[in-house]
Amino acid sequence: MIRSASFLTILLLMPCFWTASATADDAPYAEYRFVSDMGQIQVTTGVMERTEDLASRRPALESKGIVVLEADTTRAFTRTARVGTHRVVTTITILPPAGHGEGGASSNVDLKMVVDGATRVDCPLSQAALGLDRIVLEPERGYVTLIGHDGIVRFDGFESQAIIDADWLASRAEFVRQLIAGKK
Repeated sequence: MIRSASFLTILLLMPCFWTASATADDAPYAEYRFVSDMGQIQVTTGVMERTEDLASRRPALESKGIVVLEADTTRAFTRTARVGTHRVVTTITILPPAGHGEGGASSNVDLKMVVDGATRVDCPLSQAALGLDRIVLEPERGYVTLIGHDGIVRFDGFESQAIIDADWLASRAEFVRQLIAGKK
């Protein structure tokens, strides 16, 4: 009895017995939207249920602006929109995972938004603990607003002139940490 229980325990603990590769229950995604009535490009992130047919549904989802943020090889999703007199090119680049464990088995994702040839956003959309939940670009007014996170610290921000990059996000997250700690 003890031998069969031990054998069953070992069998259950062997991941290769059940599946060749482990996958998460949820799949991260970004949704790109051009809201012409408001003159905005919006990118939001979230998670959705991972279904068996997700890989085959990816092209249909992407045609609607929904990008699964996972890749085995580097791939890019690009959309170009005419917002008033401005040409906006938005590119989401998904890189293959670089490690393993929490965060390491996830794809790093970069976001770039270029208005009339000038970069306004060039930052991580999702990278380990740092990421954006929502970013809105208004080319006519020159505004970028965002909601992001760095670990458990949530922050928001507004920028009308500078480029939103990784340093900008880190600085904003640190500012909020200082506020929380009562040092600002």
